[in-house]
Amino acid sequence: GVEMSNILDKHYEAVCERYGADNIFFMFLYGSQNYGIDTSSSDIDSKAVIFMSEDDVYWRHKIDSHIFFEDGSLCEVMDLVTFIKELLNYKITLLECFITDTVIINSKYEDLFQEFLHLDGPVFDYN
Repeated sequence: GVEMSNILDKHYEAVCERYGADNIFFMFLYGSQNYGIDTSSSDIDSKAVIFMSEDDVYWRHKIDSHIFFEDGSLCEVMDLVTFIKELLNYKITLLECFITDTVIINSKYEDLFQEFLHLDGPVFDYN
C-alpha cells in the first residue's frame, strides 16, 4: 500500500545517500507484508541490490550491510554478485524480489531488470 511505498522511498533515499543513486540496481519490500501475514507490530524491511564500485571489485569486497531506521525498519544492502550467488545457493527468500508489488528499479537499469526477471530455468537450476 501507500505506507509501504513511502517507507521504501525513505529506504531508497538512505541507500542513495550512502552508496550513490547510480549504484543502485533495485530495491524491494522484504518480509511478511509480501504475504499478507503482517500484524500491526510487524516491522517493514527492504533489500537493496547495488553494483559494486571498481575498487570494491578490485579488492574483492563484499557489500553486505544494514541501514537501521528510527521507526524500527531496516534495509539490507547487498551487491549484485552476492545476490545472484545466494539465489543460486537456494536462498529462497530472495525470490521475493520477483513477487512483490513494492519494488523500486533504477530507471537506468530498467531493461537489465526485465532481463533479470526472465532468466530461464538453467540459471536457477545450476548445481
